Amino acid sequence: MKLFKWLLLISVCLLIVYQLLRHKDHSPGQETRVLTEQGHSLGRENPFWTEQDLETSKLDPKTLVRSATATITYHKQPPFFAGKLPIEYEIEIANIVPEGFLAHTPGGTGIVVIQEFVDFTTFYVYGSSLDEKLRGIPIGAVTLAKSSHQAVAQARVVTPRYPADQTDGVLIEEQHLGDCNDDGCSLIFGAMSKIDKLGLKITENEVRGKKDKDYYLAWPMQTH
Repeated sequence: MKLFKWLLLISVCLLIVYQLLRHKDHSPGQETRVLTEQGHSLGRENPFWTEQDLETSKLDPKTLVRSATATITYHKQPPFFAGKLPIEYEIEIANIVPEGFLAHTPGGTGIVVIQEFVDFTTFYVYGSSLDEKLRGIPIGAVTLAKSSHQAVAQARVVTPRYPADQTDGVLIEEQHLGDCNDDGCSLIFGAMSKIDKLGLKITENEVRGKKDKDYYLAWPMQTH
């Protein structure tokens, strides 16, 4: 009987020591990086892109010229939009073909580098080669709030990056961010979203968290 009590006491002590060591290995706030559906945070942000990746950061007056702006208006309700109609936003188009370079593209030689809504602005990321850019399909995006100039969302094309048949559209991974501080931002929403050939979001899968706004209801799918 005494042996059993001693073994039980040793087991309890070992368990306490294990828990103390386990707690020591976890720094404050580290648990917020674990994906969870119960809390407000889905973990900490892992940035998809840097500022240097944005196409606007690559604009060179000698070769890349910001050529035009245009206003886009939707009078019909898009599949993933619950706000008021009409939807109106501006796009900024950059002519990416150097002067004197002949290029034959169905839609033109300009790509959408900025999409500007009333309270947020999206900056797009394209592939590095001219051929990739002339497909007119961004491979990623970063969205900033106009009020704070902080990143509120990011996205990247996951598959296919450049569909063999443009009518297939693209699949993007989107993440919405909040509770930003010096250590980064928390994820408040995530989804794998399908963009159709017209550039409108038509499905959301693997949804996590709660969405405050739809930052990627429209995605460029052609040159201009």
